[in-house]
Amino acid sequence: MAKRKRVVITVINNLVTDNRVAKLAGSLDQRGYDVLLIGRRWPDAKIPDGRKGQHYRFSCPVNKGPLFYIYYNIALFWILLFKKSDHIVSVDLDTLSACRLAGFLK
Repeated sequence: MAKRKRVVITVINNLVTDNRVAKLAGSLDQRGYDVLLIGRRWPDAKIPDGRKGQHYRFSCPVNKGPLFYIYYNIALFWILLFKKSDHIVSVDLDTLSACRLAGFLK
């Protein structure tokens, strides 16, 4: 049996409420991919039961303004460098730079 390819999907908003990401993860899972969703940790936000894919959420000390975007992209870049993946998908334009650089280096 062939090894399933791993797709990492990144998002800057809440993984709990983002339905487009849930649909994308479900679709990729049906097509035989292992899916990892990466986003930030929101207070009191629990991933609903039955959501496809694994979830990795990290905390941000800053939650708005230019420093938030700088911190988020640097943290996301380092996370992506060390997570195994065959494909990286940036759902938001805000995560594109970290995904592009990590994908280029990998």
